[in-house]
Amino acid sequence: MKATCKSAWAQLPAHARRLFDIELQAHELAALDRYLRILEQWSVRMNLVATRSRDEIIDRHLIDSLALARWARTARVAVDLGSGAGFPGVPLAVIAPRVRFHLIESRTKRSSFLRHVARTIGLRNVEVWEASAETWRIDEEVDLVVARAISVDLLGVFAHRVLTSGGRLVAMRKSGAPSVELEGFAELESVAYRLPGGEHHQAIAFERIA
Repeated sequence: MKATCKSAWAQLPAHARRLFDIELQAHELAALDRYLRILEQWSVRMNLVATRSRDEIIDRHLIDSLALARWARTARVAVDLGSGAGFPGVPLAVIAPRVRFHLIESRTKRSSFLRHVARTIGLRNVEVWEASAETWRIDEEVDLVVARAISVDLLGVFAHRVLTSGGRLVAMRKSGAPSVELEGFAELESVAYRLPGGEHHQAIAFERIA
């Protein structure tokens, strides 16, 4: 009898453990499953992600988001700039419930989607802002800024304005991209990993210096 391939969902806990040393708990998996179901439903009428199948969304977006867990779980207040479909902010908020997450999204339909996700899966640690990077302000110290699909230079400008001294900026990009230097930041560490689909990615953490 031919063996059947496990779905990406079935392999998610093992990938999280192997790649990032994360033990996903039952309640976290339940919340992530609800998030994916909402994402699939809304994607029928909105172009939230380029990939359409559930397996691709898990392997290319969800697992990629978990790469930032090591920094997210040690933060107090985190910002996901250009959150879009919720990656990486929503998965990180699920696995780091004690961290306050601000999801910034300038597009009305996508910010509405993010609010619906937060309400539906009970993410009390999430606040969604319909705003641009240039206009967003908050009277609270931010110690972590993350983003996907935003250039490191633009992310650095935003992070320099909102991060407290000693706060972290974590940039996500494909491995092999040219190295960058950000004024006002010192590179701390980087993590390279290979997604289940074969893509080689990298997360680079910078610290804001006085």
